[in-house]
Parts: sequence; C-alpha cells; structure tokens
Amino acid sequence: MAPPAARARCVHLLPDTHDAGAENQARYLLSALREHDWLEPELAYFGAGRAHGKFEELGVPMLHLPRLRRFRFDAYGRARRLRRAFRDSPPAILHTWLLEANVVGLLAARAWSRTCVVITQRGSRNELDYAGLVRLQRLLLGGVAHAVSNSDGGAEVLREQGLPADRISVISNGIPAERVQVDRSRKAIRDELGWSGQEIVAWVGRANDLETARHKDLRTLFAATESLNRRRPGFRLAMVGPTVEEIEARGLQVPESALTLGWRARPAELLEAADAVIISSLHEGNSNVAGEALLLGLPVATTDCGGHCETVRRCGGLVVPRRDPEALAAATARLLDRPPERAAVRAAASERLSVDRMATAHVDLYRRLLGGS
Repeated sequence: MAPPAARARCVHLLPDTHDAGAENQARYLLSALREHDWLEPELAYFGAGRAHGKFEELGVPMLHLPRLRRFRFDAYGRARRLRRAFRDSPPAILHTWLLEANVVGLLAARAWSRTCVVITQRGSRNELDYAGLVRLQRLLLGGVAHAVSNSDGGAEVLREQGLPADRISVISNGIPAERVQVDRSRKAIRDELGWSGQEIVAWVGRANDLETARHKDLRTLFAATESLNRRRPGFRLAMVGPTVEEIEARGLQVPESALTLGWRARPAELLEAADAVIISSLHEGNSNVAGEALLLGLPVATTDCGGHCETVRRCGGLVVPRRDPEALAAATARLLDRPPERAAVRAAASERLSVDRMATAHVDLYRRLLGGS
C-alpha cells in the first residue's frame, strides 16, 4: 500500500524518557520513522529520565507536559494540555506508550475526530497490577484505532479488556546494533572487574519499587543462586541495576555470592563479560535484556514469562517454569557446562531482533490506518 500523499503528523506520547524497555523501543522506532518522508514524528512526554539526552539527539520536536499533581487529579489536566498543544494541527497518528500515556492520550483524542490512536501493551499480565489505570483504559477503548503488544500474553490481556482481535497486532522488540556495541575485549573487562577464573551469570533489571521486585521474582532468583552456589563454588551472580539498599528495602537479603552493581549506562559491557544471563520473572512483555544478551552471543536461562521465550529457545537457551528455583538453577548450570557457540547465538538473534523489521511493521500499520481514515 502506498503512503498517503500528504505528510502525516505522528506524535508518540511517553510517560518518561527513561532508559528502560518500552522507552527504548519508542526511541528506536522514532529514530527509524525519521527515514520516512511522509511521516512527521514527534515526541510528547511527562517526565525527563536518564535517557533524555538520547531522545534529544533524535532531533524530533519534543513537547514536555509536566505532571502537576497525582495522576487521579491531573489526568484530565494533562489531556487538556496535550489537546491545546495540537489544537491547530491534531496528529494523524497518536501512538501512546504504557498505561499512563494510553489513558491521557485517549482522553485528549476525544476532541480529534480524525486522529488514529494506537495504544501499546508492554508488560503482559504485569499491567493488571495497576487496576485503576486498567479500568480507565477499558472505559476508553472505543477510541482505540489499534493496539500493539510485544507479546501474545499482552494481546490476550487486551482481548480480555474488550478490544476486538482485529484491532490488535503483536510486534516483537527490535534492538539496534549500537545498543550492544562493546569496544573492549571480554578478557579486558573481566580483568578490570576481577572476574577472571569465575563463572559469572548476569541478571539485569530494577528493584526500585515493590511491584517491580515482585514481578522480577527476586525470591526465586536468590533461591536459584543459592542452589548454584552449592553446586559450583566459583559461581557469582552479577546484578546490574539494583543496589543492596533497594533490594533490602523490599524485605530481601542479597546472597553472599551475588554482586550488586547498580545502574549502568552501558550494561552491554557487563553482559559481554558474563558467561550467561538469567531471568526469573513472573511476567515480561518481551524482555529486552534477553534480546541484548542473545545479540552478544550469551546463552539465556529464563522462566516461561514472556514473548522473548521463543527467541531464547531458537538461540540455544533454555526456558523453565516460573517459581521453580531448582529448575532455573539446573538450566543455568547446563548452559554453563555446555554453552552454545556465541557466533551462532548472535546470528540467530540478529535475524529475529531487527529494528528494521520492528519499524516496518509499525509503518505498515500506520499506512493501513491512514488509508482507511
């Protein structure tokens, strides 16, 4: 299908410009959309996060809609401010990311009869923990032109909320090569970190709030760590993201064999130096951590928790049931004993995690929506 004759304003609405899964996917997509002359990509956001400078580097127009009060008292205010900002030229496409932005965008677009609203579902069943936002989104689903999820589980959640299946697409994540670019040798990184002669299994994530820690199932992770430590005295768990204080604030004790490395701007270097990656989550949409690890050639042991699991299997990794620390420990040990060849893992992952593929799927969706408007 040919693109529309006139340029189409395509506004993406994000809660925050964080360096995190959904936010990075939005940034990769915005970058790709700049290559399409018939689209005018823009970004609106509520708060500035750690990756704000990277969003600014895209060179697309950016609109700050600051949070003035708690969401329940400010949702309509933000919607009105968004509406006023585009009063003279409403977007042809309003693409919203995560529940908070989905609700505000749908409220604002009620005044734009010709705008196609595309909402996203990123966290699979994790989103159901935010019951208030889910209820509001359900009430506003009549204004949704289409929804995009990065997992089959997320698509199922949308259907359960009442969105017809023909208005839902599953588009898995894309990861650019520069995200996993490492400029130093694996040996040099391991020597600097003091990891020489040790088996290092990396875990990457956040534990900055109770819900996130629960979704990541740190209890299962730590139980699997203790099991691995009994079997393999040289084993270490390298936790990239959280601090000891954040984990202990969740009522958990960090195992002696675990290293907490805090947030890192370039986790790829730490992944490159590891021997495997472990994911213990109860639910994920489509784990970017798994994708980045596979693109570096690392094997992944993961619970059966999201859309990344099929890619993990195809790349030589292992998938085990959730909440089963012994199974997770056994799978990790097997990958340490018999790791797949790194070049083969990278090749298989590159084919499935292309940003071009992800972006093309979105552009084709925009064409279909505008062609039918």
